[in-house]
Amino acid sequence: MTIFHTAHLRARPDAVEKYKARLLEHARDSLNLEPGGCLRFDVHQNAEDPTLFLLVEIYRDEAALDAHRNSAHFAEYKADTSDWVTERTWWYWTALACVTAQPCLGATGRSLSYRLFQAAAVPSARLQPDPRAEYGRRCDGHRPPAPGVARHRK
Repeated sequence: MTIFHTAHLRARPDAVEKYKARLLEHARDSLNLEPGGCLRFDVHQNAEDPTLFLLVEIYRDEAALDAHRNSAHFAEYKADTSDWVTERTWWYWTALACVTAQPCLGATGRSLSYRLFQAAAVPSARLQPDPRAEYGRRCDGHRPPAPGVARHRK
């Protein structure tokens, strides 16, 4: 069963920029080092409160989430950021329906996942739009994008 997980994390005001950089690195590592396990890892920053971050993570199943939480890169991320994060709240969700007009978009009009990979400059992660993506249609249950597939339109 697919695991849909969200988290709110609050960073110390004096640590926001270094935390943001480390969090984006952790998101890239999770997707690159856990292929087929970590299916999505979106990072958002609150527009009014830059100390507040929202993570949207999707894992193939409980075993994939356990593998993520027990990975070396997760332990390194936790150790690196332990003094920077002042609050952590997380939830697990059950999908009822997926209805969307377009993918999760950032300020540039491209999906945040796409921008993370572009910023990573990882040759194997040069993503193209998925021509099979059908926006505005209901899906039966949550279907995360296949690993390595960006679902966005230019």
